[in-house]
Amino acid sequence: MPFSPPAIQRLGEVLAPTLVLVGEHDGPDFQGIADALAAGIPRARREVLPGAGHLGPVECPLAFNERVIAFLNEHDPPR
Repeated sequence: MPFSPPAIQRLGEVLAPTLVLVGEHDGPDFQGIADALAAGIPRARREVLPGAGHLGPVECPLAFNERVIAFLNEHDPPR
């Protein structure tokens, strides 16, 4: 069953900090999706994985891990 309203229209409801990763060589459709997510989610940040296509974690695992770990460290909840 489709969401009503569509999920793309509800991005503003996402409360969590969000990292949007897209590969430098990802196709235009995926670049557009990354742009829409980063623009629509209030606490989102879009980053590009240099040299990666659509399989960033496989194609550039070190860069992918560095970006994700840095993002998580920035948003580590207080203890």
